[in-house]
Amino acid sequence: MRKLLPLLLATVVVGLLATTGPAAAGLPGPDAAQRTSDAVAGHYSGRDAHDNHIRFDFEHGRMKHFRINHEGNGHAHVGHFGKLLGWSMNCDDEPGEFCSHGFWMTSHQVRGGWTQGDNPHSTHFTAHWIGEISE
Repeated sequence: MRKLLPLLLATVVVGLLATTGPAAAGLPGPDAAQRTSDAVAGHYSGRDAHDNHIRFDFEHGRMKHFRINHEGNGHAHVGHFGKLLGWSMNCDDEPGEFCSHGFWMTSHQVRGGWTQGDNPHSTHFTAHWIGEISE
């Protein structure tokens, strides 16, 4: 079940976008969605609905090092869901693994959600670009 939840969430969002448009799914309209192809590579940081610190990196078409309050280390391929750029990460078989999904709302802002283990409820987050990744 926990492997299917992120896929189900992504399917619902894509289904809403296909049938009702981005605004009905709580996402920005087509103009903002078209800008997401210009997502900026680098470090992203933000907060979730419970004021937890969210952090991840984006570069070379991958979301890496997804962390919640310095825990976790998720990564996922970033691709297009309709006109939105984003990811949907399945949990590994390990108990307590974090699962996340996110979509670029602008070139510097990501909205998404995360779950842990068997919890079926997603905690929403917003993250913003904070700087370049130094090599």
